[in-house]
Amino acid sequence: MLLAGDLNYRLDFDNTERVCNLIRNCEYKILLSADQLAKQMAAAKAKSNGDDDDDDDDDDTDDGARITKCMRMLREPQITFPPTYKLVPMTNEYSVNEKNGKVRMPAWCDRILYVVSSNAEASKAVSNIFYTATPLYSSDHKPVSALYHVVLDEDI
Repeated sequence: MLLAGDLNYRLDFDNTERVCNLIRNCEYKILLSADQLAKQMAAAKAKSNGDDDDDDDDDDTDDGARITKCMRMLREPQITFPPTYKLVPMTNEYSVNEKNGKVRMPAWCDRILYVVSSNAEASKAVSNIFYTATPLYSSDHKPVSALYHVVLDEDI
């Protein structure tokens, strides 16, 4: 299963000038360390490694527990492209001006995630070929695209 869209996750940074400098210098690893989605996925994975008591409990009534379970199954290919959100339409420049008392930080809001199975064989059945932002400039978002190789097998 693939999950694609404007997931609206942001970067936990306060300084837009620093973020823009990091983008110009292609320092995506530093930016991704502050990415809310990456942090949430890592926290869910860490929780599953440290607390296996509830892995088989299908009766989670706590929304947080259900979200954690879902986040454990999600994967995203490595991001090697600049943030896809908060561009000035028709340009490749980021809009970091304050509007209505808010400054919108550039971020990777637009994502394509896939679900891996707990079955070891099935989790090998999906591999990413490419993951990139498309060079379209008509919006404050750049769409992302990806190509996956998926092995379909009745036995998995």
